[in-house]
Amino acid sequence: MVVLVTGVAQITEQRTVGPPDLIVEIVSPGTASYDRREKRDTYAAVGIREYWIVDPGSHTVELLILDDAQHRFVHVYRGQAILPSTVIVGWSVATEQLFG
Repeated sequence: MVVLVTGVAQITEQRTVGPPDLIVEIVSPGTASYDRREKRDTYAAVGIREYWIVDPGSHTVELLILDDAQHRFVHVYRGQAILPSTVIVGWSVATEQLFG
């Protein structure tokens, strides 16, 4: 998770209060459908602005952004495609770099 200084969440000694700005979910074959449905809907309901679904098996990252209280699919990134962030201004990375 990413919590920006300019975001609404606050990190305390015990927990994070409020929605993080970005959640990065690493899926496994057993949880992939759960992550793409239930978690996506839960994260949207609490106001998480950006959601990445990382699939180590296919070396892909799905980018979803909060749009009108729902996460909207933007694109699947792979290989040398540049993965942008809508919440971390000025930051981007080649997708393959996330997989070592």
